[in-house]
Amino acid sequence: MAKRKAKGGAKSAKQKAGIGRVVVVLLVILFIAGAVCAAGFGSKSDNNKWFKNGDITTWFNSWGKGSAASGSGDSSTGAVLAIGSEGEKLTDGSTYAMGRGLTYFTARDYTNNQEYAPEGEITLTATLSNEYIKAGAFDWSVKFANGSSEWAQGKVANYFVSVTPVEGNSSQAKLKYLAPFAEQIEVTATLRGSSSSDTCTVDCLKPATIKEPFLCFSDFYDWLEMEADAELGSGTVTGDFVLRYAAINMTDNFIGALKNYLTFDIEVTYFSLTNQPFALNGNYLATTNHENLTYAMLIKNFDNYDQAHKEAIYYAWYRAYQNERYNVTANICIDYIFQGVTVSSGVESDYGGTGYTPFGISGSCYGADVSPSVTLNKNVVF
Repeated sequence: MAKRKAKGGAKSAKQKAGIGRVVVVLLVILFIAGAVCAAGFGSKSDNNKWFKNGDITTWFNSWGKGSAASGSGDSSTGAVLAIGSEGEKLTDGSTYAMGRGLTYFTARDYTNNQEYAPEGEITLTATLSNEYIKAGAFDWSVKFANGSSEWAQGKVANYFVSVTPVEGNSSQAKLKYLAPFAEQIEVTATLRGSSSSDTCTVDCLKPATIKEPFLCFSDFYDWLEMEADAELGSGTVTGDFVLRYAAINMTDNFIGALKNYLTFDIEVTYFSLTNQPFALNGNYLATTNHENLTYAMLIKNFDNYDQAHKEAIYYAWYRAYQNERYNVTANICIDYIFQGVTVSSGVESDYGGTGYTPFGISGSCYGADVSPSVTLNKNVVF
């Protein structure tokens, strides 16, 4: 910004000093504002720390269903690396007793569509009795549970997970996930010179990218279907696909246009569905149940109106939709969940009849052929 020349000649030293102090104060304010911007606007997390609007992990934990793949277990901190057989969230530094199983999460770079192993180690502890542990050292081994499977043939289990005994305590070992695998792995601790052993099974959750979720229906007489494509990566187990929400919403512009054709008042409501399971067929996701879209889902107490008032609404809706269809929105979010942890999500929001959500609720099936009511409809040329 160009500097403005002061009128009335040179300023006094006192004036200059005062201006200097103001500039310093302004710079301090701008610095603090910049720090707040860097931390994120709009909300604080439950622990009173600022977070970014784009911080999907915090968003899930604060507002979403379940939690994102982060958290802590035991005395460790950081992102969740794996889930124990009883739902324990295992992070870098967690200690986990053998004799059970655990499932690793595979991280994914969605920009480059590449899978990679998360950083961190889990400490496995043999659960044999103290007498056995005190008796001698343990030998650790890694192998595929089914080494003859088509996927495992020609591969070595140590390429996918590594096991490093803890120095000075061979009843414990550091387990590290190295690469995605599609055959269950067994980690075994065998008491040296004995047949006594302890085993931990290790699975790998298939990562999932949910693409182009959408609501699919053509008008009020049609099923409200929800579909999406799912791209799965390598792994031994698959999580669950669950609808977090599907919603149809009308803006004030549409509501105003709708009421503009009626002589009586109506209340337009916000329609939504939640917690619907999806069935996975190949790479295709679809809801396992369907529901017909009705006027009662979008207009409060619609079923209590008599036929004359219903027909007046049919007419008004159809007319309003002709010019205000872009003020009707459909929103959908599908979560990929494993043991209560939200691993990834697919979100889409579209206006009527556009984008990936091919929906249209013009009301033509009821309103196109109905005649307007002289007493119940207005702003109509009869």
